[in-house]
Amino acid sequence: MAIKNLSQLKKALAAGAMFRIEKHHLHPEMNGQIRVPNIVQTNGLYTHEYGKPNSPVSTANYGKGYWLSYGKAADWDFSGSTIKLIQRGRPVFEITVLSAQA
Repeated sequence: MAIKNLSQLKKALAAGAMFRIEKHHLHPEMNGQIRVPNIVQTNGLYTHEYGKPNSPVSTANYGKGYWLSYGKAADWDFSGSTIKLIQRGRPVFEITVLSAQA
């Protein structure tokens, strides 16, 4: 099932799906990272780097991981092969939701 809107993305990530950062326009060192939701809230989620419990991503925020705010539905583009976050007209990152965790 293709994710077509923010509501579907929230449900997919809350169900434990992993996602890969295909391209991060602000932090290229994050390109290719696979992230796992750690703490899911209604306005965003904390993520760990998959398989790397001691990475700076996983240990950030006292072990909660990096924070991703969902923001506004209008900031997301679900039209292509990747899901894109665009804020203030500038691309932030592109992700692909992977299968649910085993």
